[in-house]
Amino acid sequence: MLPAMLRLIRFVKCRRYLRRYIRGMLPLLYTLYSSIPAFITIVIIQFIIMFIYAIFGVYLFHSIKQSWDISGELSFETFPKAMLLLFQLSTLAGWIDVLHCLSASGENLTTATFFVVSYIIIVYYIIIKTHLVIVLDSYETAMCEYENILLKEDYEMFAEVWQKFDNKARGIIKFSNLPDLLDVLEEPFHFGKPNRYLIATLNIPIYEGDLVFYADVMDALTRDFMSHRAHLVEIPDSIPGLLDNKGKTLKKIGSTLWRQRQNHCAYIIQRAWRRYTGRLVRSPVFYSEVRLADQGDKVDTYLSAEVRSGSHASV
Repeated sequence: MLPAMLRLIRFVKCRRYLRRYIRGMLPLLYTLYSSIPAFITIVIIQFIIMFIYAIFGVYLFHSIKQSWDISGELSFETFPKAMLLLFQLSTLAGWIDVLHCLSASGENLTTATFFVVSYIIIVYYIIIKTHLVIVLDSYETAMCEYENILLKEDYEMFAEVWQKFDNKARGIIKFSNLPDLLDVLEEPFHFGKPNRYLIATLNIPIYEGDLVFYADVMDALTRDFMSHRAHLVEIPDSIPGLLDNKGKTLKKIGSTLWRQRQNHCAYIIQRAWRRYTGRLVRSPVFYSEVRLADQGDKVDTYLSAEVRSGSHASV
């Protein structure tokens, strides 16, 4: 039983790590998939150019003797050998040796130079560079799309983190646990601390007992993501409770936005009262009131002492 539990724990950890890096792997896979049609087109164009140059190479340089520069397998004696030699030249491998061999064979130097240089410019600096442009463009497109989309793995990550704060699987947690929940979540739902103002903007409903529901939090995070950068959201049907109706036994008492407004109003009132009592501190009549505001229950001791001092003075 224990080995099976250890294997299960190991599997859960591996799955968590895979989900963390899957967002970075998907753009690469999408780049490879979306680049296949363009790659096929470029390869066909490159093959046509190599075919044309192989015909001219066999016609012009078929009589060149073999040397250490051009071996029997890579030469212009036959069409297949010419294709292999041109494929080697497309990577700039040994092009100087080939040019030297063609020039020293008694052929026209201008013809040999134009043949090799034009082929290198067309194939290497145009065709090969076009491959790189296609890859970079596809990767940029993939990054833009996958940064602006919610995947099934994102919702599964939210469900796993929610279970840490909702051990009884009731679908509700305390409002006081909401900042910790959003801080533990990974991207794209991560709201690092301090996050009370960000929570207020989510406008999540709060129910009696200061409780928030799973569906409300998930819906608020999804709407926030969509409003900022999303173009498409993939909401899986396999995650239970994602769009379930909220429990009807609890009464809604506000929202995170309304709670932040209440806290802000209370702060303004307290600050105004402190300023007001600070101006009254100059008057001895209101001194006991200031002590009452600042020290709370300790004012009773102060007032009793003040009464005793007043009685001694009257005597």
